[in-house]
Amino acid sequence: MSLIFTVLTVLLLLVHLAALGQLGGARWSDRHLVRGALVFTVVLCCFFVEHLFGLGSLRWLWPFTLAGSLFVLRRQIADTAFWRDELPFLLPFAWAFAWRFLYPNIDVTAEHLTDLYFVRNYMDGATLPPPDQWLPGYRFDVYYALMHYAAALIGRLFHLSAGWSMNLGFCVLIGLLGSLVWSMASRWVASTGWRALIVAATVAGGNGLAPLLPLLFKGPLEVGTAITRLWANTRFTGVFDQSISVEWGRRLFGSVSPDLLQQPWGPRDLPLENIGYFIYLGDYHPPLAGFLLLFLALAIIARLETGTPPRTREDAHCEDSACGKLLLLLGATVPAAIATNSWVFPLQALLVLGWAGWRLTQGKSASFGWLIGGGLIGLALLYPFLSRFSLNSLALAIRPVPGIDHTPLVQWLAIWWPILWLMVLCWIRRFGEDSPSARFGAWVALGVMLMLVISETIYADDNGADRYNRFNTVLKWWSWLFPGALALLSTLLIAAPRRAWRWLAAVPLVAVLCYLLPQLHYLAQQPRPHAGKLAGDAWLTSDPANRRVLEYLRVAPKGLVLEGIDGGAYMPTSAFALHAGQPAVNGWPSHVAQWHGEPMHILRDADTVRQIYQGAMPNAAEWLTARNVRYVVWSRFEQNRNPAAFGQLQQQLAPSYLWRPLGDADGVVYGVWERR
Repeated sequence: MSLIFTVLTVLLLLVHLAALGQLGGARWSDRHLVRGALVFTVVLCCFFVEHLFGLGSLRWLWPFTLAGSLFVLRRQIADTAFWRDELPFLLPFAWAFAWRFLYPNIDVTAEHLTDLYFVRNYMDGATLPPPDQWLPGYRFDVYYALMHYAAALIGRLFHLSAGWSMNLGFCVLIGLLGSLVWSMASRWVASTGWRALIVAATVAGGNGLAPLLPLLFKGPLEVGTAITRLWANTRFTGVFDQSISVEWGRRLFGSVSPDLLQQPWGPRDLPLENIGYFIYLGDYHPPLAGFLLLFLALAIIARLETGTPPRTREDAHCEDSACGKLLLLLGATVPAAIATNSWVFPLQALLVLGWAGWRLTQGKSASFGWLIGGGLIGLALLYPFLSRFSLNSLALAIRPVPGIDHTPLVQWLAIWWPILWLMVLCWIRRFGEDSPSARFGAWVALGVMLMLVISETIYADDNGADRYNRFNTVLKWWSWLFPGALALLSTLLIAAPRRAWRWLAAVPLVAVLCYLLPQLHYLAQQPRPHAGKLAGDAWLTSDPANRRVLEYLRVAPKGLVLEGIDGGAYMPTSAFALHAGQPAVNGWPSHVAQWHGEPMHILRDADTVRQIYQGAMPNAAEWLTARNVRYVVWSRFEQNRNPAAFGQLQQQLAPSYLWRPLGDADGVVYGVWERR
């Protein structure tokens, strides 16, 4: 039955998304751009409205939206040609869905639980900013989580859990990314095969290290080797370059002894996360939304650059109208970056300004009025969000990069050579060709060079220390720049009339696609015991004791849930609450404290919870009732952490909390204390 439900839910979602692509009509000439633009617009408008008043549950709405979608698709629903033209969206969606279907767990890996927490904040449809599910008494107004709001809209429309919403939202986002890259490429490249190569390299590829991974990190044909290579492509500089398995590689990249890695003067940790890495990892994190704005902007720019030649006066009027709307949308992507991935806001602004500058150099109108108008509309829609976020977000200083923090040259070249290759080709082509695409390619290469220089000369100081000074800046800026430069530069070269340019441009595309090898290796060998459990909670429910605790909390009345704390982050704390749709007393304290400017009470409360679960706080019941805690969980995690504390906790909580045994295993009872 679960498989039937999964198939029906996915079909329901895809019908809605297919209908969105048809709402622009033939005048837009590109269903993929229309779909991306409408998803962006609808989410932004709903985000604005719900800051004024929450819309609550939306499950009553989907029968009407389904009827409307079927009406829009009434002539295409049985047309195989129509669905064939949907493949640029469906195939990336299917690739992401395959990963999420096989490995659906939303657990302590990376930022999975953090992302679930972001989505869970928006699931109830409360007036925004919503009540914070990790910090009782506060509103969630300290993070740029527009993409998580979008995932929650899916869940609220189709009456899904936060886990389902997050996994499906991830797949939709990857589908939109792939289709927008296709949209951009199709404006210059006629060949379906070349377009597919560009999309595959952008969505599933790695960086310049991808073809070197089997040579630098040798190992048996086991899943551990695949995991090492998947991570090494992302965390090479300062981390995996220090554990290369071959001597020539250690000499080439200057690997140091392990005792130097954590020293203040040790190798700098400078990561680059490609889209393919996110698909493997399963993190539904803000860089993905930054990619969406990037490729939406590039698809709009490609549409504006190539245009649709009008045949009649009416066609000319329609073209002007379509271009005006696209310019407004392009301008709106700049402020939208603040709510999706604030780190790339300056890069998104430079992208739009760079295109306007290009128009001026060609003697064309830069349409500043339309762009500024779109930016102002975007700011107006985001104003309710910004009025709170700007007061509570962290202020970061821009500083010059110290000499010790610069990227080592060999590592930098190993990562960036595909982009450098394409840049040089664009400049060489420009000297021998004066076509519009050749001139534009040279301009784009110049812009990419400028952004690379900026990323090596300044950084945003987020209080990272020593080897982590540039960590977040490089993580966000490089990760945004690499796929955009790869897709746009390769497209402009493949569009060249001479065949030589196409094959030369294919070299870096094929090279980064070598990142597919460890992905396929991982898919072939990694066990998948929880395949198909798209709620993401099977890592909990596979244990009978934990399953009963989770099932009880799901049907219990709303109330604060207390769970034990191991460290500061990357632990199962709040997993039961989030998967059950309940608010938590504590989330990951180090994350929450950082977002709120390190207030003492967050870390102090976390220490108190640790004492409670050690049985070392005689007045535990008084402390919990004062904070209106309704449920205290004793699960497998608490038992494994400190089994001796159960008896003490039972005595301390008895005056105010009723013990509800929900299961037992190996002579140990598991359950929940519920406030009397």
